[in-house]
Amino acid sequence: MKRGCSRISLSLHPGYLIELIKTLIEQMDKRFDAVDKRFEAADKRFEAMQQQMDQRFDALTRRIDRFMVWSSATTLTVGGPAVAALKLWPPADP
Repeated sequence: MKRGCSRISLSLHPGYLIELIKTLIEQMDKRFDAVDKRFEAADKRFEAMQQQMDQRFDALTRRIDRFMVWSSATTLTVGGPAVAALKLWPPADP
């Protein structure tokens, strides 16, 4: 026999191959099920994050709406007397 070259002959029966294939398929199915569970967990996390972002966005929208009302009211309150004062101001003599 040559050094480093050993041959092993395996006698594989068709029944053994079928059982081996079934076992491998079952293992793959288990792995796919585990991956599906991970994807479902990730989907739940994304949905929870989406709900949190919606709540934050709603709160921000309320704050912006309040600011716009406050800003408009302040502008009208200060602008009204300023415009009235300019209208009543005597014109400059040329």
